[in-house]
Amino acid sequence: NTGSTAKNYFSAADPRPILGAEFALEWPTTGSKNYHHYFNIPTIGLAFTYLNLGNEKQLGHTAAVYPYVNIPFVRSPYIDFYFSGGMGLAYVSNYDKSTPENPTITNPLIGSPLNAILRGGIGLAIRPYAEPKNEKEERKAHYTITGELSWIHLNSCSFSQPSTGINALVGQIGFKYNPDDMENIVRQKAEKLPHYFSMDIFVAGGAKELTHLNDTKFGVGNINLAFYFQAANVYRIGLGIDGFFDNSFANKHIACPHFKYQGMYDNHDWRNQVKAGVCLSNEIVFGRITT
Repeated sequence: NTGSTAKNYFSAADPRPILGAEFALEWPTTGSKNYHHYFNIPTIGLAFTYLNLGNEKQLGHTAAVYPYVNIPFVRSPYIDFYFSGGMGLAYVSNYDKSTPENPTITNPLIGSPLNAILRGGIGLAIRPYAEPKNEKEERKAHYTITGELSWIHLNSCSFSQPSTGINALVGQIGFKYNPDDMENIVRQKAEKLPHYFSMDIFVAGGAKELTHLNDTKFGVGNINLAFYFQAANVYRIGLGIDGFFDNSFANKHIACPHFKYQGMYDNHDWRNQVKAGVCLSNEIVFGRITT
């Protein structure tokens, strides 16, 4: 199903390469916090990205903003190899505009102008003049040549249908300019975090659509209670319980004849809307942020 949709979609008129540009502001960590050393002196950034999605007529283009972090796994004065990851919000110009009255799909992948964007990949940073020998090289030492290979995903997370999303493998070449003198901060053996237990309570809520044939929004929510053990400086493990609420499982699905649950959950029974589960959590600890 996905394959046939992609075939029909990308064989449309006006196909072109996916091209774009990115501008980013970065804040290198200084080694003043223990977690800076846990992650080999990472860099935190905020990116502004533009991409033509390869089919101007149907896919259009996207403009996104998202924070990210670069974590080196090989680090030296002249060269870094690093993992990069980030997430944020993206605007997509050619989203699906079908309605129950006019159900013709104009974009089978994206149903909302506002979408979540996820990005992850690996990168290379080269500093040819990290140790300048004269004044001319000192000026060049402020520049870094970069290259990245990243996976990018765009999706409305079912807030609007269709919500298949777009995946792209993107290669980037660029350069960075650092207005300050480059300083090679050496990773230190940082103080170990104490092994301790903690409890987290997490509550989330939102809305979703079931199909482009019905623009009704259904409420969804989740609550999680978990106990965590800080097993290492960068890792914690937890055991907890989840509660889920999904209002779409107790409503009449009008104008959704193809929906596979048609007629099964039309009695407005609250038990169809509520589910529970047990979870085993594995989380990376990045300072005060966990993922």
